[in-house]
Amino acid sequence: MKKVQKKDDNTPKFNKFTYYLCEGTEYLHWLGIYSNRIGELMKEKPTIVIFGGNATSKDSVSFTYAKTLKTLLGPFRDDVHMVTVNYNDSINNESELSRNINQFVHNVFVPMCTYDGAPVPVEQAQRNARQLTIMAHCYGVYEVASRVEAVTHDIMLGLGYSNEEVASILSQIAVVTYGAASKLKYMSDLNCVSITDGVKKQDGLNLWKYMLEDVDNVDIPGSDKAYLLKKYVKSKRHHDKKFKFLKKFISVHDRCYIHKVSDNNYFVASGHLTWESEHEWDNMCGDHLTTYMRMGDLYERYYAPTEAGKYVTRIVSSYICQSVANGMLNRTSDSFVPFNMPKVMEDINRVVAPLNYYNELNLTKQDKFNMATNKYDDDMKVEPNRTEYPDLFEKE
Repeated sequence: MKKVQKKDDNTPKFNKFTYYLCEGTEYLHWLGIYSNRIGELMKEKPTIVIFGGNATSKDSVSFTYAKTLKTLLGPFRDDVHMVTVNYNDSINNESELSRNINQFVHNVFVPMCTYDGAPVPVEQAQRNARQLTIMAHCYGVYEVASRVEAVTHDIMLGLGYSNEEVASILSQIAVVTYGAASKLKYMSDLNCVSITDGVKKQDGLNLWKYMLEDVDNVDIPGSDKAYLLKKYVKSKRHHDKKFKFLKKFISVHDRCYIHKVSDNNYFVASGHLTWESEHEWDNMCGDHLTTYMRMGDLYERYYAPTEAGKYVTRIVSSYICQSVANGMLNRTSDSFVPFNMPKVMEDINRVVAPLNYYNELNLTKQDKFNMATNKYDDDMKVEPNRTEYPDLFEKE
């Protein structure tokens, strides 16, 4: 598909982050901008900033992330500004990386919470923060997004906000972190790591270990819970054997659990996401990439998703769309409407329920397919044969 790339006359030098504004829908155009433009864009529309993996030192890679995200936005794709970041050579230079991150924070986050150099009221800062959504992948999670949050936190404290006020403001920024364990503490973070991710394998194992130790905060079918507690948590088998069992279980049974770590931090635990995930090459794995997520026919998928892959796609799409919709609402509402992550995740639990509760709900394979592909028939009768989570299956 043809791409038209445009750069302004002041495109940043090669050792700086390059920011591209994505314009158009089917035929995308790319406009090179400085980070101080992002604050201006946020005043026009809800804005999504994409921090990709460590391969995002090439324009083509940063553009691929934008294409994927464009398909996930559905009806909102023309209602947002989308900015994707190319790290260039700064990825190999710690001092340049820190300088670029600091510049990003000063140009994007400081204007969000100040006016004429003075801090704005907390509710106004929260409302401004609702215009920003972040998607981060791999290196963009553990090296960029985590440091952006830490620098922002320190600067806001320096402006005179209390720690509680900073936390309340940053919680209004919705973030999707994918392919690496997230270290975000304050932003509303949806962290997705497959246990079969060949690149960040240890991240997946550690997150799963913590999830199963805190299994009461995981939405999980009763039969699965009893089985995993018996075979994993209470098992005296060697650590490696435990995870071999777990990896096999989650892949064979095509599950996608959601672990509530805190009110603004949720972990999406899944097995194989693509049919290519069994075959690793150059230390890369299909489950680590994001290109299988593409929805609809706007752009061709790189990899075919499994059932779990379809549901992770829907989860990420639903989360980002709800963030954008809330941002749009706050542009017109007389009063501030907070981004309520626990409520958002209740909705997302309903999205993924047909996959995890397949047996409990007596669903046919066609029912599962319809739900995974947005062809769900509202008249289809779904009668749960259990009472453990009645609120999850309330009828409209």
